[in-house]
Amino acid sequence: MLEAKYTSQQVAFIEAELTTATTFLRRATTEVEFGRHSRVPALVKEARTAYAEALKLLDDLASRLPLERQAFETRRREVADHLERFRE
Repeated sequence: MLEAKYTSQQVAFIEAELTTATTFLRRATTEVEFGRHSRVPALVKEARTAYAEALKLLDDLASRLPLERQAFETRRREVADHLERFRE
């Protein structure tokens, strides 16, 4: 029961971190579109931080529940691709 609760919380946190990263990347994209480039580095940095936290938890999850990891793979790839567009 405790393991299931931990896994459930871990999954929720991964979802939240990937959503946070996506939100910051969308804001960065909007800033670029409006020519406000000065704000972009800070937004991308926040996105990278959220993405890094999600990856840490995904690695732990993969070692215990590989199928759960697979469920996040598409979202993880989307965030990684979006981050790549802002590569410094």
